[in-house]
Amino acid sequence: MPLLVPLQYSSGGPIIDFQIEDDTDTDIPSSETQKYYIYLRDALRKRGVTSLLNTLAFPTPLEIPAALIPGAWLALEFTYDTPVFAAFDLLRWFYSGPLMVMEFYPAWFDCEGQLPHQTLDATVFANAVDNVFRHNSSISIYPVFGGTNFGFSNGAEHPNYIIDITSYCAVTTTYDFDAPVNEAGDATEKFFALREVIGRYVPLPPGPVPAPSPKGSYGTIQMTQYAPLFENLHLFVITSSAQPINMEKLGYGFGYIMYSTQLHSFTSEADLRMIVQDKALIYLDGLYQGAMGWAVQDNLDYVTITPSSNPNPRLDILVENKGRPSGEVIDFSSAIKGIRGNVQLGGVTLTGWRHYSMPMSNLDFNQIKWTPYQGAVLQAPAFFRGTFAVPDAVPLHTFLLTNGWDLWDNWGHGFVMINGFNLGRFSNLGPQRTLYVPASVLRSGANEVFVFESEVPSNIVNMNGPNRTVSSIGQQLWWT
Repeated sequence: MPLLVPLQYSSGGPIIDFQIEDDTDTDIPSSETQKYYIYLRDALRKRGVTSLLNTLAFPTPLEIPAALIPGAWLALEFTYDTPVFAAFDLLRWFYSGPLMVMEFYPAWFDCEGQLPHQTLDATVFANAVDNVFRHNSSISIYPVFGGTNFGFSNGAEHPNYIIDITSYCAVTTTYDFDAPVNEAGDATEKFFALREVIGRYVPLPPGPVPAPSPKGSYGTIQMTQYAPLFENLHLFVITSSAQPINMEKLGYGFGYIMYSTQLHSFTSEADLRMIVQDKALIYLDGLYQGAMGWAVQDNLDYVTITPSSNPNPRLDILVENKGRPSGEVIDFSSAIKGIRGNVQLGGVTLTGWRHYSMPMSNLDFNQIKWTPYQGAVLQAPAFFRGTFAVPDAVPLHTFLLTNGWDLWDNWGHGFVMINGFNLGRFSNLGPQRTLYVPASVLRSGANEVFVFESEVPSNIVNMNGPNRTVSSIGQQLWWT
């Protein structure tokens, strides 16, 4: 709060209002919700907040009364298909203050593996906004500008948490929301439809809407160097313990963990069982055995391990934090990433674990053991490296495509860095195969691209300008 208090309107800043909570919870009694909101109200006032305060509720007879407290006004949140008249009529039964829809969604965000890409017709959206204005209500579009979850900053959600704790979806790198302004900062069809509606009620500012920014087309990037992850574990901090330790207790919050243990006299096929948050890839002496966890289709809770000619193999489990849920969470257990509890193989608890902490944020590329890569079929997980040139004196925004027309050129799962900046994740599950590359990441002349691939290595990536979001299942492609 010390950072925000000086930015209030009363001090010459831009902040005119503080919202006390994001959603009113109907899973607890209204009286408890109100006590909580009053506590937050008083805590803000004690810390120097003199601006307006508001609470937020969906237009239901349970949420609205729970969100009403003295000293704060009440705003609504709903979607384009909410009956606007009924929503405001219900609100007026309990509340006589100003009308505002504080969260009005232009569509919704995408989750990895959920198809198709989330969209909403521009005319339908604009008409819904018009219905709000007709009731003399203010509105806040959430979001007007979708943006990008660069690096590992994407979130997740449990859409069916109450029914099944393993229901989980990781939000994509592109926080698109089919918003009026896309992640490259360009006005969309929805922007112009929204602008036309606003113009019916208030004068529009003079001058034209800025044109879309020019996009660069920087060709195909050939990967020239390759480094298997298993040959570069020396780069990471190692922690040993009898039982598996989660990511947070290892002192970091994002990226990956490699769990390793030595098996003895492993000669018969057996099921490996554990609780994984979020995705685990299992290897025996470096050979892939299977995947399990929340972020794996069908939410598999075991993988059958097949012995090799070596009776004393090393078992490796690579776990990825795919994003922490932001809502519909009963407790904080789903925020823990890694392996929870014991790992059992054939009903026997495994001990003697080595943990390789892989936040992937401070990699020294020059310390990686690189070998030349000429497009041969290689096994993941692995690092890949390539270079490309930007001929423009001033680089332009562009988009990096992780699959091509040839299905053999498709990458699987991982993340991409350009000049040390983590653009975010890609996945062959869709709906996103394209990563936005801001011009600020690029430099005139030589640029370096770095790919971490956990499943399906490829040979190339494309930097060809226009935003193409591709969804891929098997042999079929859907371009949007």
